[in-house]
Amino acid sequence: MKQMLSGFLQKQTPWWLKVAGSFENDPTFEEAVRFGEEWRKSAEFVATCAIARKHLRDKMLGR
Repeated sequence: MKQMLSGFLQKQTPWWLKVAGSFENDPTFEEAVRFGEEWRKSAEFVATCAIARKHLRDKMLGR
């Protein structure tokens, strides 16, 4: 029975294993990563996070 069912229940490769490494040495991807890093270090990002934290805190406290 196990042998019969094993043909139907084939394990699929997780999506992240299929794409892992696919952007290696890709200058466009590396640029996008750099832009993301710059954004996270920016004052606008810090302000956005502070606003989001306040909103979540207020929501949790029922304000």
